[in-house]
Amino acid sequence: MTVTANTTRNDYTAGNNQNVYSYTFQLNDATDVTVLLGGVVQTLNTHYTVQNVGVGSGGTITFTLVDSNNNPIFPTQGTAIAILMSMDLDRDTAYQANGAFLANEVNNDYDRLWLATNQQQTAINRALRLKDEDVASGSMELPLKDTRKGKYLGFDSVTGEPVATQSFSGSGFVEKTGDTMTGLLNNTVGYAAGGTTFINATRELSNVSGAISQFSNDSNYLNNTSTLEGGNF
Repeated sequence: MTVTANTTRNDYTAGNNQNVYSYTFQLNDATDVTVLLGGVVQTLNTHYTVQNVGVGSGGTITFTLVDSNNNPIFPTQGTAIAILMSMDLDRDTAYQANGAFLANEVNNDYDRLWLATNQQQTAINRALRLKDEDVASGSMELPLKDTRKGKYLGFDSVTGEPVATQSFSGSGFVEKTGDTMTGLLNNTVGYAAGGTTFINATRELSNVSGAISQFSNDSNYLNNTSTLEGGNF
């Protein structure tokens, strides 16, 4: 069977009372696929079955979930479903000198090579990588583990190489309502959610949207803020 270039992953959001979902790539064995329901790996022949193994255009996954009373149930509507090829990258056949050279065995071996290539390309397409038109001027390797632990990933302002930047110990970034930022706000430009508390901040805080409460001991000024509540300025 011929194998065409194809993505080896399908993603869905569970529908209402729906337990059958399509996969659009060839599987040579039912064990060559991984099914995730809400981010949790499901078990073949316990949580799902696979149809149309060996068909070039793909087939279907049927969920066989049951409740605590062993009654059939559907995946909860709105739950994320991922179906992806996870074929082992090995070779399990060996041809013997003067032995049989059967077309179906040879074709299966060659199919596995190209299916594995599709699987790897799908993984590469999901990775952080450079565009073809981007000329790499240095190393794009990550900093060593001990250098990057507890740090944000950034890129050098000159070379564009990945670097470990400041720690995310609680100062410097505010992500959601109710967060508290302490320490210096050194010419920070960004977003603060409504209800954020800033303590002992100095220097300039600019371009902030949302309500800011309990902003105290500021030694300089605030610019372009939409709403300020309470505190000493």
